[in-house]
Amino acid sequence: MDKQIVLAAAGSGKTFYVANDFDVSERVILISFTNSNVDNIRKEVRKRFGGTVPPTVQILTFDSFVYNNLLKPFEPISMFPYIRSSGVDICSTPVEDPRQPSYIKKEEPGHFINSNGQYFVSRMGKLFLEQDKGYKNIVLARLGKYCDAIYFDEFQDYNGADFKTMKYLLEKTKIRVTAVGDIFQSCLTRARGASSPFNKINSVADLKKKLSNKIMVNESELIKSRRVPPSVCEFIKSNLGIKIDSASTVNAAIITPTEVENIHQIMIDSHIPKLIWDSRSKHVLGNNYVNWTYSKGDTYSQSCVILTDKTSQKDQWRSIRSVKTRNALYVALTRSEGDLYLITNENYKKWRKYADSLQVKDK
Repeated sequence: MDKQIVLAAAGSGKTFYVANDFDVSERVILISFTNSNVDNIRKEVRKRFGGTVPPTVQILTFDSFVYNNLLKPFEPISMFPYIRSSGVDICSTPVEDPRQPSYIKKEEPGHFINSNGQYFVSRMGKLFLEQDKGYKNIVLARLGKYCDAIYFDEFQDYNGADFKTMKYLLEKTKIRVTAVGDIFQSCLTRARGASSPFNKINSVADLKKKLSNKIMVNESELIKSRRVPPSVCEFIKSNLGIKIDSASTVNAAIITPTEVENIHQIMIDSHIPKLIWDSRSKHVLGNNYVNWTYSKGDTYSQSCVILTDKTSQKDQWRSIRSVKTRNALYVALTRSEGDLYLITNENYKKWRKYADSLQVKDK
Protein backbone atom coordinates (compact mmCIF):
# COMPACT_ATOMS: atom_id res chain seq x y z
CA MET A 1 0.00 0.00 0.00
CA ASP A 2 2.94 2.35 -0.62
CA LYS A 3 1.07 3.85 -3.58
CA GLN A 4 -2.66 4.15 -3.24
CA ILE A 5 -5.71 6.13 -4.18
CA VAL A 6 -8.28 6.24 -1.40
CA LEU A 7 -11.82 6.71 -2.68
CA ALA A 8 -13.76 8.81 -0.20
CA ALA A 9 -17.51 9.32 -0.06
CA ALA A 10 -18.90 12.80 0.51
CA GLY A 11 -18.58 13.70 4.18
CA SER A 12 -16.42 10.70 5.05
CA GLY A 13 -13.62 12.79 6.57
CA LYS A 14 -11.03 13.23 3.80
CA THR A 15 -9.32 16.14 5.55
CA PHE A 16 -9.21 14.29 8.87
CA TYR A 17 -7.72 11.25 7.14
CA VAL A 18 -4.97 13.26 5.43
CA ALA A 19 -4.05 14.98 8.70
CA ASN A 20 -4.05 11.81 10.82
CA ASP A 21 -3.03 8.85 8.66
CA PHE A 22 0.75 9.30 8.87
CA ASP A 23 2.96 8.31 11.79
CA VAL A 24 4.13 11.13 14.07
CA SER A 25 7.76 10.25 13.31
CA GLU A 26 7.35 10.62 9.55
CA ARG A 27 8.41 13.59 7.45
CA VAL A 28 5.40 14.32 5.30
CA ILE A 29 4.11 16.75 2.67
CA LEU A 30 0.35 17.30 2.67
CA ILE A 31 -0.92 18.78 -0.59
CA SER A 32 -4.24 20.21 -1.67
CA PHE A 33 -5.25 22.17 -4.74
CA THR A 34 -6.80 25.23 -3.09
CA ASN A 35 -5.76 27.59 -0.30
CA SER A 36 -9.02 26.94 1.55
CA ASN A 37 -8.39 23.20 1.63
CA VAL A 38 -4.81 23.80 2.77
CA ASP A 39 -6.21 25.87 5.65
CA ASN A 40 -8.60 23.06 6.56
CA ILE A 41 -5.76 20.52 6.60
CA ARG A 42 -3.65 22.86 8.74
CA LYS A 43 -6.48 23.14 11.28
CA GLU A 44 -6.76 19.35 11.52
CA VAL A 45 -2.99 18.94 11.92
CA ARG A 46 -3.01 21.51 14.72
CA LYS A 47 -5.79 19.63 16.47
CA ARG A 48 -3.71 16.48 16.32
CA PHE A 49 -0.49 18.10 17.56
CA GLY A 50 -1.73 20.34 20.33
CA GLY A 51 -2.20 23.55 18.36
CA THR A 52 1.02 23.49 16.32
CA VAL A 53 2.25 22.15 13.00
CA PRO A 54 5.40 20.04 13.58
CA PRO A 55 8.51 20.97 11.55
CA THR A 56 8.33 17.50 9.98
CA VAL A 57 4.97 18.36 8.36
CA GLN A 58 4.71 20.60 5.30
CA ILE A 59 1.24 21.71 4.17
CA LEU A 60 1.26 23.14 0.65
CA THR A 61 -0.90 23.94 -2.32
CA PHE A 62 -0.11 21.78 -5.32
CA ASP A 63 1.34 24.78 -7.18
CA SER A 64 3.66 25.65 -4.28
CA PHE A 65 4.77 22.03 -4.06
CA VAL A 66 5.59 21.84 -7.78
CA TYR A 67 7.47 25.15 -7.79
CA ASN A 68 9.52 24.52 -4.64
CA ASN A 69 10.13 20.78 -4.98
CA LEU A 70 10.03 19.91 -8.69
CA LEU A 71 11.26 23.05 -10.50
CA LYS A 72 13.02 25.87 -8.63
CA PRO A 73 15.88 23.90 -7.00
CA PHE A 74 16.77 22.22 -10.31
CA GLU A 75 16.76 25.11 -12.77
CA PRO A 76 20.54 24.82 -13.48
CA ILE A 77 20.02 21.30 -14.83
CA SER A 78 16.66 21.86 -16.51
CA MET A 79 15.89 22.00 -20.23
CA PHE A 80 16.40 25.77 -19.93
CA PRO A 81 19.54 25.92 -17.71
CA TYR A 82 20.00 29.66 -18.13
CA ILE A 83 16.58 30.46 -16.60
CA ARG A 84 16.33 31.67 -12.99
CA SER A 85 12.70 32.17 -12.13
CA SER A 86 11.33 34.92 -9.89
CA GLY A 87 8.10 33.28 -8.80
CA VAL A 88 4.79 32.12 -10.23
CA ASP A 89 2.31 33.98 -12.45
CA ILE A 90 -1.15 33.04 -11.21
CA CYS A 91 -3.02 35.68 -13.25
CA SER A 92 -1.98 35.32 -16.88
CA THR A 93 -3.43 32.75 -19.24
CA PRO A 94 -0.87 31.71 -21.86
CA VAL A 95 -2.05 31.18 -25.41
CA GLU A 96 -3.07 27.53 -25.91
CA ASP A 97 -3.99 27.54 -29.59
CA PRO A 98 -0.94 26.80 -31.83
CA ARG A 99 -2.73 28.54 -34.69
CA GLN A 100 -2.50 31.89 -32.94
CA PRO A 101 0.48 34.10 -33.96
CA SER A 102 1.36 34.75 -30.30
CA TYR A 103 1.56 31.05 -29.45
CA ILE A 104 5.02 30.00 -28.21
CA LYS A 105 6.17 26.42 -28.76
CA LYS A 106 7.06 24.24 -25.79
CA GLU A 107 10.66 24.04 -27.00
CA GLU A 108 11.07 27.70 -26.03
CA PRO A 109 11.13 29.05 -22.46
CA GLY A 110 8.40 31.57 -23.25
CA HIS A 111 5.95 28.67 -23.38
CA PHE A 112 6.39 28.20 -19.64
CA ILE A 113 7.62 31.52 -18.27
CA ASN A 114 6.49 35.12 -18.72
CA SER A 115 8.60 38.18 -19.54
CA ASN A 116 9.07 38.87 -15.82
CA GLY A 117 10.67 35.51 -15.21
CA GLN A 118 7.62 33.94 -13.56
CA TYR A 119 6.33 30.47 -14.38
CA PHE A 120 2.79 30.30 -15.76
CA VAL A 121 0.99 28.45 -12.99
CA SER A 122 -1.04 26.37 -15.46
CA ARG A 123 2.13 25.03 -17.12
CA MET A 124 4.39 24.17 -14.21
CA GLY A 125 3.28 20.54 -14.16
CA LYS A 126 3.78 20.36 -17.91
CA LEU A 127 7.31 21.79 -17.58
CA PHE A 128 8.23 19.12 -15.05
CA LEU A 129 6.90 16.36 -17.30
CA GLU A 130 8.89 17.72 -20.27
CA GLN A 131 12.20 17.31 -18.41
CA ASP A 132 14.48 14.39 -19.27
CA LYS A 133 14.81 11.21 -17.24
CA GLY A 134 18.01 12.31 -15.53
CA TYR A 135 16.39 15.48 -14.23
CA LYS A 136 13.38 13.58 -12.92
CA ASN A 137 15.55 10.96 -11.22
CA ILE A 138 17.40 13.69 -9.31
CA VAL A 139 14.07 15.23 -8.25
CA LEU A 140 12.81 11.87 -7.00
CA ALA A 141 16.07 11.19 -5.16
CA ARG A 142 15.82 14.55 -3.35
CA LEU A 143 12.20 13.88 -2.37
CA GLY A 144 13.21 10.48 -1.01
CA LYS A 145 16.01 12.01 1.04
CA TYR A 146 13.89 14.66 2.76
CA CYS A 147 10.42 13.13 2.79
CA ASP A 148 8.85 9.85 3.91
CA ALA A 149 5.33 10.31 2.57
CA ILE A 150 3.22 12.57 0.36
CA TYR A 151 -0.55 12.99 0.58
CA PHE A 152 -2.67 14.54 -2.16
CA ASP A 153 -6.04 15.80 -0.96
CA GLU A 154 -9.03 16.04 -3.37
CA PHE A 155 -7.23 14.31 -6.24
CA GLN A 156 -10.32 14.70 -8.42
CA ASP A 157 -9.59 18.45 -8.75
CA TYR A 158 -6.44 17.85 -10.81
CA ASN A 159 -6.54 18.31 -14.59
CA GLY A 160 -4.25 17.83 -17.57
CA ALA A 161 -0.54 17.98 -16.76
CA ASP A 162 -1.30 18.53 -13.06
CA PHE A 163 -3.06 15.16 -12.91
CA LYS A 164 -0.24 13.53 -14.87
CA THR A 165 2.33 14.99 -12.47
CA MET A 166 0.47 13.58 -9.48
CA LYS A 167 0.15 10.23 -11.29
CA TYR A 168 3.88 10.27 -12.10
CA LEU A 169 4.76 10.71 -8.41
CA LEU A 170 2.35 7.94 -7.45
CA GLU A 171 4.04 5.57 -9.89
CA LYS A 172 7.70 6.57 -9.75
CA THR A 173 8.67 7.66 -6.25
CA LYS A 174 10.11 5.23 -3.73
CA ILE A 175 8.39 6.98 -0.83
CA ARG A 176 4.80 6.38 0.25
CA VAL A 177 2.26 8.38 -1.77
CA THR A 178 -1.47 8.53 -1.08
CA ALA A 179 -4.13 10.43 -3.03
CA VAL A 180 -7.53 10.91 -1.43
CA GLY A 181 -10.69 12.07 -3.17
CA ASP A 182 -14.07 11.37 -4.70
CA ILE A 183 -14.45 10.81 -8.44
CA PHE A 184 -18.10 11.83 -8.15
CA GLN A 185 -17.10 15.32 -7.01
CA SER A 186 -14.94 15.97 -10.08
CA CYS A 187 -15.52 18.31 -13.06
CA LEU A 188 -17.15 20.96 -10.85
CA THR A 189 -14.59 23.69 -11.49
CA ARG A 190 -13.18 25.02 -14.73
CA ALA A 191 -10.32 22.89 -15.98
CA ARG A 192 -6.96 24.69 -15.94
CA GLY A 193 -5.19 24.47 -19.26
CA ALA A 194 -6.82 21.17 -20.24
CA SER A 195 -9.98 19.16 -19.90
CA SER A 196 -10.49 17.09 -16.78
CA PRO A 197 -9.36 13.45 -16.99
CA PHE A 198 -12.52 12.64 -15.02
CA ASN A 199 -15.01 13.86 -17.62
CA LYS A 200 -15.31 10.32 -18.96
CA ILE A 201 -15.08 8.50 -15.63
CA ASN A 202 -18.39 7.00 -14.59
CA SER A 203 -17.15 4.24 -12.30
CA VAL A 204 -14.21 2.96 -10.27
CA ALA A 205 -13.44 0.64 -13.17
CA ASP A 206 -13.01 3.66 -15.46
CA LEU A 207 -10.58 5.21 -12.96
CA LYS A 208 -8.51 2.04 -12.73
CA LYS A 209 -8.04 2.06 -16.51
CA LYS A 210 -6.17 5.36 -16.15
CA LEU A 211 -3.79 3.97 -13.54
CA SER A 212 -0.96 1.47 -13.63
CA ASN A 213 -1.06 -1.69 -11.54
CA LYS A 214 1.49 -0.07 -9.22
CA ILE A 215 -1.29 2.04 -7.72
CA MET A 216 -3.79 0.35 -5.42
CA VAL A 217 -7.34 1.72 -5.37
CA ASN A 218 -8.68 1.59 -1.82
CA GLU A 219 -12.48 1.37 -2.06
CA SER A 220 -13.32 0.56 1.56
CA GLU A 221 -11.55 2.82 4.06
CA LEU A 222 -13.54 6.03 3.53
CA ILE A 223 -16.75 4.74 1.97
CA LYS A 224 -18.96 5.71 4.93
CA SER A 225 -20.13 9.30 5.23
CA ARG A 226 -20.11 10.82 8.68
CA ARG A 227 -22.34 13.64 7.44
CA VAL A 228 -25.00 12.13 5.20
CA PRO A 229 -27.82 10.25 7.01
CA PRO A 230 -28.58 6.60 6.12
CA SER A 231 -31.89 7.46 4.43
CA VAL A 232 -30.21 9.94 2.08
CA CYS A 233 -27.37 7.52 1.29
CA GLU A 234 -29.88 4.82 0.33
CA PHE A 235 -31.80 7.36 -1.74
CA ILE A 236 -28.62 8.32 -3.63
CA LYS A 237 -27.61 4.70 -4.23
CA SER A 238 -31.08 3.75 -5.46
CA ASN A 239 -31.68 6.73 -7.72
CA LEU A 240 -28.28 8.11 -8.73
CA GLY A 241 -26.36 4.84 -8.72
CA ILE A 242 -23.43 6.16 -6.68
CA LYS A 243 -22.17 3.94 -3.87
CA ILE A 244 -22.25 5.75 -0.54
CA ASP A 245 -22.88 4.35 2.94
CA SER A 246 -23.52 6.19 6.17
CA ALA A 247 -21.85 6.25 9.56
CA SER A 248 -24.47 8.72 10.81
CA THR A 249 -27.20 7.74 13.27
CA VAL A 250 -29.50 10.63 12.34
CA ASN A 251 -33.01 9.62 11.30
CA ALA A 252 -33.51 12.17 8.51
CA ALA A 253 -36.46 12.63 6.18
CA ILE A 254 -36.48 13.25 2.44
CA ILE A 255 -39.30 15.70 1.86
CA THR A 256 -40.75 16.61 -1.53
CA PRO A 257 -43.29 19.41 -0.94
CA THR A 258 -45.79 20.09 -3.73
CA GLU A 259 -48.14 22.65 -2.18
CA VAL A 260 -46.98 26.16 -3.00
CA GLU A 261 -47.70 27.45 0.51
CA ASN A 262 -45.43 24.77 2.01
CA ILE A 263 -42.72 25.53 -0.51
CA HIS A 264 -43.00 29.20 0.36
CA GLN A 265 -42.25 28.54 4.02
CA ILE A 266 -39.09 26.69 3.02
CA MET A 267 -37.99 29.37 0.57
CA ILE A 268 -38.25 32.21 3.08
CA ASP A 269 -36.58 30.26 5.89
CA SER A 270 -33.08 31.73 6.14
CA HIS A 271 -31.88 28.69 8.11
CA ILE A 272 -32.42 26.37 5.15
CA PRO A 273 -29.85 26.76 2.34
CA LYS A 274 -31.45 26.58 -1.10
CA LEU A 275 -29.13 24.70 -3.45
CA ILE A 276 -29.84 25.74 -7.01
CA TRP A 277 -28.13 25.08 -10.34
CA ASP A 278 -27.54 28.79 -10.93
CA SER A 279 -28.06 31.14 -7.99
CA ARG A 280 -28.42 34.09 -10.36
CA SER A 281 -32.00 32.91 -10.88
CA LYS A 282 -32.81 33.64 -7.23
CA HIS A 283 -36.10 35.31 -6.38
CA VAL A 284 -36.29 38.44 -4.28
CA LEU A 285 -38.44 36.66 -1.66
CA GLY A 286 -36.05 33.75 -1.33
CA ASN A 287 -32.75 33.85 0.54
CA ASN A 288 -29.66 31.79 1.33
CA TYR A 289 -29.14 30.53 -2.22
CA VAL A 290 -26.02 28.50 -3.07
CA ASN A 291 -25.03 27.01 -6.42
CA TRP A 292 -24.92 23.21 -6.48
CA THR A 293 -21.21 23.28 -7.36
CA TYR A 294 -20.32 26.04 -4.90
CA SER A 295 -21.76 24.01 -2.02
CA LYS A 296 -18.92 21.48 -2.35
CA GLY A 297 -17.22 21.22 1.02
CA ASP A 298 -20.16 22.74 2.92
CA THR A 299 -22.14 21.07 5.69
CA TYR A 300 -25.68 22.15 6.65
CA SER A 301 -28.04 21.00 9.39
CA GLN A 302 -30.74 20.68 6.68
CA SER A 303 -30.93 21.73 3.06
CA CYS A 304 -33.25 22.18 0.11
CA VAL A 305 -32.25 21.13 -3.40
CA ILE A 306 -34.09 22.88 -6.22
CA LEU A 307 -33.96 20.51 -9.17
CA THR A 308 -33.54 21.52 -12.79
CA ASP A 309 -35.99 20.60 -15.49
CA LYS A 310 -33.81 17.66 -16.57
CA THR A 311 -33.26 16.35 -13.04
CA SER A 312 -36.79 16.74 -11.66
CA GLN A 313 -37.64 13.10 -12.38
CA LYS A 314 -35.47 10.96 -10.13
CA ASP A 315 -36.18 7.85 -12.19
CA GLN A 316 -34.13 9.49 -14.95
CA TRP A 317 -31.08 10.32 -12.82
CA ARG A 318 -29.18 7.19 -13.81
CA SER A 319 -29.38 8.25 -17.45
CA ILE A 320 -27.88 11.73 -16.92
CA ARG A 321 -25.27 12.02 -19.66
CA SER A 322 -23.38 15.07 -18.38
CA VAL A 323 -20.73 14.11 -15.81
CA LYS A 324 -20.77 17.65 -14.41
CA THR A 325 -24.57 17.60 -13.94
CA ARG A 326 -24.52 14.21 -12.24
CA ASN A 327 -21.65 15.14 -9.94
CA ALA A 328 -23.10 18.55 -9.08
CA LEU A 329 -26.40 16.89 -8.16
CA TYR A 330 -24.53 14.37 -6.00
CA VAL A 331 -22.74 17.20 -4.21
CA ALA A 332 -25.99 19.05 -3.59
CA LEU A 333 -27.70 15.94 -2.22
CA THR A 334 -24.88 15.22 0.24
CA ARG A 335 -24.58 18.55 2.07
CA SER A 336 -27.17 18.00 4.82
CA GLU A 337 -26.67 16.27 8.17
CA GLY A 338 -30.44 16.14 8.59
CA ASP A 339 -33.61 16.54 6.55
CA LEU A 340 -33.36 17.00 2.80
CA TYR A 341 -36.01 18.90 0.85
CA LEU A 342 -36.38 18.32 -2.89
CA ILE A 343 -38.34 20.78 -5.04
CA THR A 344 -38.98 20.01 -8.69
CA ASN A 345 -38.39 22.67 -11.31
CA GLU A 346 -42.12 22.80 -12.07
CA ASN A 347 -43.04 23.43 -8.44
CA TYR A 348 -40.25 25.98 -8.09
CA LYS A 349 -41.70 27.94 -11.02
CA LYS A 350 -45.15 27.77 -9.42
CA TRP A 351 -43.70 29.18 -6.25
CA ARG A 352 -42.08 32.05 -8.13
CA LYS A 353 -45.46 33.04 -9.58
CA TYR A 354 -46.97 32.76 -6.12
CA ALA A 355 -44.20 34.90 -4.64
CA ASP A 356 -44.71 37.50 -7.39
CA SER A 357 -48.41 37.71 -6.54
CA LEU A 358 -47.56 38.32 -2.89
CA GLN A 359 -45.34 41.22 -3.88
CA VAL A 360 -48.12 42.73 -5.99
CA LYS A 361 -50.48 42.51 -3.03
CA ASP A 362 -47.93 44.21 -0.79
CA LYS A 363 -47.72 47.11 -3.22
